[in-house]
Amino acid sequence: MGGVIVLFLLQNYFNMDPSLSLGNHKIDIGYEYIYSPTGEYSFMELTNIGEMFVYNRTYVYYDDLLEKAMITIEPDMSSEFVTIDTDSCEIYLIGDPNQTDHLIYWDPVGLKRTYDDKREGVFLPKLLSFSSLDIFSAKILDLPDDFYLILTAREDENAYYAAISGRGYKD
Repeated sequence: MGGVIVLFLLQNYFNMDPSLSLGNHKIDIGYEYIYSPTGEYSFMELTNIGEMFVYNRTYVYYDDLLEKAMITIEPDMSSEFVTIDTDSCEIYLIGDPNQTDHLIYWDPVGLKRTYDDKREGVFLPKLLSFSSLDIFSAKILDLPDDFYLILTAREDENAYYAAISGRGYKD
């Protein structure tokens, strides 16, 4: 019985089910894979990552990492976040305004993301998203003067840092 409990616990962190890896779409989130029964939406060039779309609990830890980053950053209403080559369903910072009216707000007092927009002091973080082609090209971008760059682990942060620094931005 103890061995079964250990296997259940390990399954939270590692995929040990061969039918899962053979029968579902593998999504690379950097240092780990999430398996999704939804597959890839080729007509939208979009892979869905979300709690209701994935099998293993890795997504919960991925989402928790974003929460911890927000606590460390301590954003205020003027803070701006930039993502590159991601969709709102991949980095679920504020939710997807195109799909729901229930966006995710930041509560600077409780230090947590919340759906409760009625709480005093909560605000919706400002989020801009760009294509890597835009960043690495000579295209003029409407980047704010000061921002937090959020990259998925599969991206090369040094390449983006060099490209953005080449545009005159300093860390």
